[in-house]
Amino acid sequence: MRSFTGFAVIALIYFGFWSFLVSAEPPAETKITDVREMSVKERADLGEMLIFGKVGAGRTEFAVGKAQCTLCHDFFRELKPAAGEPDARPSPPYGPHFFNHFTERIERLVASPEYRQRPTDTEQPEAFPGSGHATSVIEYLAESNICPPCYVVPGFGVRDTHDRESPMPMIHKPPISLSLDEMVAIDTWLYAHDGKEPPSPDDIEKAYRKFIPEAEWRDVAHQ
Repeated sequence: MRSFTGFAVIALIYFGFWSFLVSAEPPAETKITDVREMSVKERADLGEMLIFGKVGAGRTEFAVGKAQCTLCHDFFRELKPAAGEPDARPSPPYGPHFFNHFTERIERLVASPEYRQRPTDTEQPEAFPGSGHATSVIEYLAESNICPPCYVVPGFGVRDTHDRESPMPMIHKPPISLSLDEMVAIDTWLYAHDGKEPPSPDDIEKAYRKFIPEAEWRDVAHQ
């Protein structure tokens, strides 16, 4: 009798749990707002979250977000710790820094013979045949993200390759796999962080279209 009662109780519990699973509503999908519907601040905040994991994190600690930028780039070295306090942010040695008016440095770079007459024996001289090279700051950011080997800043190439290979991954492909909207948000934050008015999302998209083959564009733009 006891065994039957125990079986009945277990059966009722199982039936109730099964009924709950069957009748439960599936979780609602999280709608991601189009960056074109965001204000500049909202886009910049999203970019900061992608870079550092949360807004404000990079100013006080070494933080890494989905984009993984901080593994190789420094953004806040000019913010020195108080006297006697150690600097909690290591200085990554693998990529150029993004402080002290970096947009002005890029403007000078893309106009220089050093950039325009770049070596042709690099790992990948163009994003795709006929894509050409960057002619503006936003195009340089797009080219650097989509095709890091296209131009390797002297001194930042893979060791023993004489700056012919880049250690940076293509951020629109695995393992990082950023969408177009996410890249727009990050570039918006970079401009805002440098004290400059960010380009519009459409202008940033145009820059990325220059370096992403048409066959890959849909996957990036609709992730």
